[in-house]
Amino acid sequence: MMRVLQISLFLVLLGGAANYSMAAPGSWVASAPAVRVAVAGRIYQSQALQSPQPELLKGQRTRSVRWSYRVPAGRVVHAWLCQQQQCMLVAESGQTDSLGDPTMPWYFRFQLPDNERRAVIVEQLQLIVNYQ
Repeated sequence: MMRVLQISLFLVLLGGAANYSMAAPGSWVASAPAVRVAVAGRIYQSQALQSPQPELLKGQRTRSVRWSYRVPAGRVVHAWLCQQQQCMLVAESGQTDSLGDPTMPWYFRFQLPDNERRAVIVEQLQLIVNYQ
């Protein structure tokens, strides 16, 4: 009887370990075309950045999000990184551990400061989403 109990416990623990290993960590990387930000006060949005296969990420959770974009030297834009209707103010590069859905698209928003009159081209928009 004791041997049967030990084997049963082993199988339960093994099953739990198998379920845990199914949630293997991973990441996806996406880039978007440059955005021309031309009118002060107006918000410009990038194309969506998302997983190439979002259906494979069902049930996964975001662990971290890294982003980067580039503006010409000496130029400034206000920038936000958004998912659905939630946005956060961001610098040219950074990382957050705030939660998001790895299956949903992200996008950048840009705005010229009120005192700026010349257009700015924002380039090299990139996002890396780590999930588990």
